[in-house]
Amino acid sequence: MDDETREVLGEAALAVAFGAFAARGGDGGPIQTLIAAMGLMAIRSGEEPDPPAEILGITAQDAQVETEIDRAGEEIDRRFGRDAVAQEVTAALEARLLGTAITLAGCTLPEGVDGQAVVRLHAARCLARLAAGLLAIDAAGALPGSEG
Repeated sequence: MDDETREVLGEAALAVAFGAFAARGGDGGPIQTLIAAMGLMAIRSGEEPDPPAEILGITAQDAQVETEIDRAGEEIDRRFGRDAVAQEVTAALEARLLGTAITLAGCTLPEGVDGQAVVRLHAARCLARLAAGLLAIDAAGALPGSEG
């Protein structure tokens, strides 16, 4: 099978999966698609795909993550107060995530610097892990007897 045929079949499979998830409704689809993307990015990085381990790896740097969570919470409290509106917090979150990701992903490195593509791929993998983890938290919160 040639590359063009693979690409067409891959796009067709993605379209069928999207249609099936959309028709079914509910929360199905996004996390499965993110997990597939995580696997493909791992392969592109020359690693063996292990999405569950990657998602759980979000907390690998617990102390650093907790520090960042506390810092962000304090900033939101200082900026918006305790009566923050979800849209304002979402906009602040988006700006912080994008600004930090772009800066740390090597997008601001001078052109031609070795490693730019590797750093950006790693950043994309990190953001996919974060997205999958957040969706998993939402799914777990929706289970009977769990807090959400």
